[in-house]
Amino acid sequence: MSGSGGSAGDGANPELDALLREGIGDVVRPPPYEYGAYSKKRDDVPHGTVKQFSYKDDTFWPSAPARGIKVFEPAQYEAGQEVALAVFCDGTASWAYLTDDADGGSYRTRHVLDNLMAEELIPPFIGVFIGNDGDGGNRQAEYGPLTDKNARFFVERVLPEVSKRYGYKFTSDPNLRAVIGESSGGIAAFTVAWQRPDWFRLVMSHSGSFVNLGNGGDRYPDIIRMTEEAKPLRLHLEGGRKDSNGGGRQHPAMAAALKAKGYAYQWLDTTEGTHGGLNGNTTFPEGLIWLWKGWKYR
Repeated sequence: MSGSGGSAGDGANPELDALLREGIGDVVRPPPYEYGAYSKKRDDVPHGTVKQFSYKDDTFWPSAPARGIKVFEPAQYEAGQEVALAVFCDGTASWAYLTDDADGGSYRTRHVLDNLMAEELIPPFIGVFIGNDGDGGNRQAEYGPLTDKNARFFVERVLPEVSKRYGYKFTSDPNLRAVIGESSGGIAAFTVAWQRPDWFRLVMSHSGSFVNLGNGGDRYPDIIRMTEEAKPLRLHLEGGRKDSNGGGRQHPAMAAALKAKGYAYQWLDTTEGTHGGLNGNTTFPEGLIWLWKGWKYR
């Protein structure tokens, strides 16, 4: 994750390098797509808490309505200590990452984070779930452009507001900061890290819309290949061959481009997967475990 050229490691720690190289490449995951043990509530693990507030931005998106922001604080969090971070696009939408039901939505996010953190498979990060679609926002205006505007919105506005409200001191290590999204949020997550690898180096995309929705998103495979030096990113991309948004062609195209440039990537090829749905929901724990491999060495 650190070092140059999108490599798996920096060569300074052979054990870390070996960990980070496990699972790189294309991984076929056929159906059935069913929730596993990590997606179910356990009474023998500590449970994190969710805080929320309404946020109106007048700098980057002044015409957008106030949006919901939810913040997952893990049970293991120690006040005053630097803490890892994961930002979720479409964080509060009814179909996405953190809803108000007991499970935390279709991704079973509350259970997944509690369980994986308890087993130290991922670090106890603060999860910042940024509302958009579920709050009446304009997803394509915010998530579509291949620019740094959304990254700046996160870095300059939302995260400082979260820190101010709750006293968090986010880690300065970009290898311990992730950005995650589904569909248009998936391409947005990629764009944020592509534009700001100094801030985010871990990317997770579910059914990412790497297609042309008026934004030229289908150009990313060519952009990746044409960018001379690979960026120091680690990427987990989930996508099915039956994705209705782009016919599923965008996922192997992105994987091929990342492979050609030597990125530390994993394409979870959910072969029968459609756009969104159980193929991404049920493989969420698996993706998080791979994405955060080696975190204890940081």
